[in-house]
Amino acid sequence: MSPRLVLLTCHCALLLACAVGAFWAVTRRANLDARARSWCNAVLAVFVAQFALGVATLLFAVPISLAVLHQANAMALFLTSLGAAHALRHDADAPHTTA
Repeated sequence: MSPRLVLLTCHCALLLACAVGAFWAVTRRANLDARARSWCNAVLAVFVAQFALGVATLLFAVPISLAVLHQANAMALFLTSLGAAHALRHDADAPHTTA
């Protein structure tokens, strides 16, 4: 793997880490129901696993087993993000009471 490609991958991963962290921080402060909050927490957890798998895949020179696990977790991250989007949209439509 080219060193420039590895550097680009690392920069993209760090940018995504900042974006997911900001998303999680904003949703923590928001007045969300338990279902939406759980999905947002799951997005963070699955992203952390994806980040760790990506780093491990690069450090160990892309072994097939880690690469496949990284791709499978990418699908889990995509589905978790869809679940969070659905829960947040459903939460936005529901009336909230302020305490």
